[in-house]
Formats: sequence, structure tokens, C-alpha cells
Amino acid sequence: MEELGLPREELQQVEREHRDLPNVRRRVISRLLEGKQYSEAESLLRESKELDRKWPGLVSGYSQELIGLYEETGQTEKLLDELQFQVFQCGQHDLAYVKKLKEQTSTSRWPELRERLLAGKRCLAICGKRFWRKRGFMRG
Repeated sequence: MEELGLPREELQQVEREHRDLPNVRRRVISRLLEGKQYSEAESLLRESKELDRKWPGLVSGYSQELIGLYEETGQTEKLLDELQFQVFQCGQHDLAYVKKLKEQTSTSRWPELRERLLAGKRCLAICGKRFWRKRGFMRG
């Protein structure tokens, strides 16, 4: 619609009317992040996680965007919470978010989270226990 020269006001009206569509929300989120309107972007990302909860891939993407937003804005508590959501609730294909979670977690709290990870199936499926031990995520 932008490419067709639709005025910004009309474009925003269409976005409001079709806010229930994930692609419309993603477009708005991108524009908000580009404009450094972090509060509005955060709100829409959180809303999108709830609205699209039936689609795990979309929820994981929103979570990843929130992680980036919290890293950029230095919101460490929210970052830690979102990293835990990403690691424990979203499918993982590698250890990138597990490593970020470990970096953000206090050394006294990490063993508890590590045990929770190892007891669950999401992250263990990424690689075997030997891999985890070798990289310092497990003892023994």
C-alpha cells in the first residue's frame, strides 16, 4: 500500500482496521522499532504473543524481537524474563538463547535454571548431555 502511494494517515487507518492480522502487526512493529518507539513496540509485541499464541513460530519471533529490544534499551530484568520464556517455552534450534540466558543469570541462580533445562526436553533435544558437559552447562 505504501508502494502505491497511499497517504500515511490512510495506511495507519488500514493497519488499525486489520490489527488482528499478524502480518499487519509485524509491519507496525518494524516501523515502531525503526522509529525507536520502544514502549509502543514492546506493548504490541506482548499483545501479539498473546493474540498469536496458537502459532508457536510467531510467538518465538515476537519473543526474539522483545529480547533484542530489551538488550538495546538495557532493561535487564525484562531481558532475563524474556530469555527464560524463549528458552523454556519456545523451540530451540541451537544454544544461542541458552548461552544468552546463562550470561544474564547470576552464578548462584544458574544451577537451578541449568537443572530445569536438563530436566526438560526442549533444549536437551538440541544436543546430547556430552555436548552440554563439554561446554560447561553440566557438571561431571
